[in-house]
Amino acid sequence: MNAGTGEVVNCSEEQNGELFHSVLGGLGQFGIITKARILLEPAPTMVKWIRVLYTDFTTFTRDQEKLIFAEKAFDYIEGFVIKNRTGLLNNWRLSFNPQDPVQASKFKSDGRTLFCLELAKYFSLEDTFA
Repeated sequence: MNAGTGEVVNCSEEQNGELFHSVLGGLGQFGIITKARILLEPAPTMVKWIRVLYTDFTTFTRDQEKLIFAEKAFDYIEGFVIKNRTGLLNNWRLSFNPQDPVQASKFKSDGRTLFCLELAKYFSLEDTFA
């Protein structure tokens, strides 16, 4: 990792922890990861994936915080902002069930700023039949 001076610095949560966390969330502004050791874990057997769209920022952030701090609610939570341009949401049609109350193709939001939560819950066969 380059510490801004050209020096290579090793870091982890235990060693240079502040730099480690800054680089992870810094989008390249605090250093560049040149080598990483990543621990692998088995992939889940099944995943339930959900996208939730919001037009209100306050409701979006409130729900996101609740879900992040809720125990065992979801295994993956990501929030992001979308500036919807014509056709953007229509490309999401495959992720909407035809029985959903509001389908993406009918969602009138062109030109609006939207907020999206992507959520995933992992399942294994053992969980399903336990």
